[in-house]
Amino acid sequence: MYASEALPFNFSQLKSLGFPPKRILFEMFKTGSSNIVSQCQEFFNFPDISELIFRRKRKFNNRFTITENLLRNTVKFKFETAD
Repeated sequence: MYASEALPFNFSQLKSLGFPPKRILFEMFKTGSSNIVSQCQEFFNFPDISELIFRRKRKFNNRFTITENLLRNTVKFKFETAD
């Protein structure tokens, strides 16, 4: 997951990243039903890889936006006080 928020994934790439963990869950619970695997993921708080990457991107963007505003406000304040 390291630096996944900075990479531009398309739908098929996200789906292929999510396949190995789902396959392990299919084997662990000895099932062929994707509904059962999805319920197990929810029950054990084990979200899909695409959801984890989405959360990381959202967190990164929020931090970047806050940092950008702080930097802009600092620069703006310095120029306003210099006049």
